[in-house]
This record gives sequence, structure tokens and C-alpha cells, in this order.
Amino acid sequence: MNNVIVSPHYLSTELGSTIFNKGGNAVDAAILTNLVQGIVAPETCGIGGDLFALIWVPGKNKPEFLDASGYSG
Repeated sequence: MNNVIVSPHYLSTELGSTIFNKGGNAVDAAILTNLVQGIVAPETCGIGGDLFALIWVPGKNKPEFLDASGYSG
């Protein structure tokens, strides 16, 4: 299956692509890529960070937007 996974670290990219190729969807791949990125390079992302996602669900006529940001203090 064709996919494009981009991240700051090659291990995050490889594992995100692997989960996608094993039948996961783009959201599964994004979650794993982010999780691995938080382990291999925690200075770039991890717990307490913001998340903005535009997700197109098959069968719907418009994308869903996830805004998981907020004040942490």
C-alpha cells in the first residue's frame, strides 16, 4: 500500500509506515509515529504538546478537524 509518513526521526517514520502497511489507517500510523517520536526525540514532541489534525473519513462529505490544544499552566 502506498503511503507517505514524514517525521523528524527515521525510526518514527519507519514504524508509522509499517503500521500503515500492516492494515492500519492513516490515523493509526499518525498515532504510532507521534508515540515513537516522543520516545526517540522527546524534545520534538510528546505528552503535553498540541495536536491539530484534519481527518477525512470515507463516506462523509467534509473532513473532521481535531483541535487538541490548550493552556497548560
